Amino acid sequence: MKKPGGRLLVAGAGGFLGTTFTREAIAAGRTVAGAFYTRQPADSRTLARVVNVDLSRPAAARALLRDVKPAWVVNCAGFTSVDDCERDPERARLLNVELPQALATACAEVGAGLVHFSTDSVFDGNRGNYTEDDAPSPLNVYARTKLEGERAAIDALPDTLVIRTNFIGLSPARRTGLADWLAGSFESGQRISGFTDCVFAPLLANDLARTTMEMMTLGLYGLYHLAASDSSSKYEFARLLGAALGCDSDLVTPACVTTAGFVASRPLNTSLSPSRAESALGRRMASVSDAVAGYVALRKARGPAAINQPAEA
Repeated sequence: MKKPGGRLLVAGAGGFLGTTFTREAIAAGRTVAGAFYTRQPADSRTLARVVNVDLSRPAAARALLRDVKPAWVVNCAGFTSVDDCERDPERARLLNVELPQALATACAEVGAGLVHFSTDSVFDGNRGNYTEDDAPSPLNVYARTKLEGERAAIDALPDTLVIRTNFIGLSPARRTGLADWLAGSFESGQRISGFTDCVFAPLLANDLARTTMEMMTLGLYGLYHLAASDSSSKYEFARLLGAALGCDSDLVTPACVTTAGFVASRPLNTSLSPSRAESALGRRMASVSDAVAGYVALRKARGPAAINQPAEA
């Protein structure tokens, strides 16, 4: 696989993961161009170039890559709202299948490497601790299109690095992630419903970005699970975060995702086994508590912010 060096092009540079990835790549001394469609990158001044483009169109993806000439494309773009994907499957397919396919095809034509981020939700959640060899069984439109996107990218560019993951972190000012919503709720004294039947294994987004760049340096390709070395229910996670923030963890009350009234079905245990990545990297992945500690440190450095939008806890 193509070794890193030269310019990175981050697709979805204005989104949650895209924002974090660009910041970490710039901090590592990389030259980064950012592509966006609806959400402009907050750190536009630190990027070598910012382009507003619809990368789901093959001609547009091809023209952009020939113009920017990146060594790597990092695809952080996608339609990630699970219930909205259920309501609008055509848009879900456009952003989660056709976009990565167009990027992979363009990368193959210009000789660029590709990193494509996927999701832990491709599994049915019946047991958890899934490896890359386990057969996916998606339960909703979001998961089905993300799985199709993985396969479309690899079909177009066989040495694509596909990463299934789940992450927390500081979300951009115009969007709210789970950890930010929980922290804002704790700080305002609001009661929180935490799902006891929903298990995941999140990494800190910054750690995810740094680990991905490490994998790029090693020339890894194919399918990898990047996840915490352990797992937690959303209820346990919320209480852990509250304690780390010095807030009252008793604000978290038990709830069940199966009775939450979501439009789309949710898998209950999406924890991933990171053993393949750990073997390739020669080290153990961070724990859920490490992710929480890293998030709290970042939040304290940023200072308080008003977070009022709901997220799935």
